[in-house]
Amino acid sequence: LLIATGLPSEVNSKAVAAMAAAIVGTSETTVSELNIGEFKEVLVNASDGQYAAIKAGEDCILIALLRKGANLGLVLLEMEKQSKKIARLIES
Repeated sequence: LLIATGLPSEVNSKAVAAMAAAIVGTSETTVSELNIGEFKEVLVNASDGQYAAIKAGEDCILIALLRKGANLGLVLLEMEKQSKKIARLIES
């Protein structure tokens, strides 16, 4: 279920959300199988930018599209903060 998007209108937001959910789910399974701790986030790098996906509670995922050269550390810190807020809102 797509809750909100800021993607350009030419982007199929529902498809992006579904694919990101699949990537996060697969990544969680991989982390578990490798026994390397708790899943944190997924980063996808491309020639013109990146996107990051982080869980926001049990049933939500927060996705951020980053421009090339964005400060990844600051983006991830803000995503973590916002994902906690989202989780509290949804789980209350």
